[in-house]
Amino acid sequence: MSAAKFSSEKTISLETYKKNGNPVKSPVWVIEENGTLYVRSGPESWKVKRMRKNPSVRVAPCTMSGKVKGDWVKGEAHSVDGEEARRILELFNKKYGFMIKLLNFYNKLRGRKVIVFSIKV
Repeated sequence: MSAAKFSSEKTISLETYKKNGNPVKSPVWVIEENGTLYVRSGPESWKVKRMRKNPSVRVAPCTMSGKVKGDWVKGEAHSVDGEEARRILELFNKKYGFMIKLLNFYNKLRGRKVIVFSIKV
């Protein structure tokens, strides 16, 4: 299944896996570009820690509250850095406008960094 089906979505449910294999679902903002999905989060978040240990994930379109509204798709997540990460963060800024500017301001005040993950589905 193509990542392009997520291009118009504002939020996806990202399912990552604990050490014991239990799934954990998190609603996240998403960018789709050239068949790859991108998500952003704090490097110390549990979902990032889980993706670093186990890159297998599932994604599905969802509401902002996390209610799944479409089919699940399997994927593999990998961290992105350097120029690619900066470019993707700019795409997030364009797509999410004022909402992400508030979040970025809050993160800056708190000294929090942001990490980008690509998801191949």
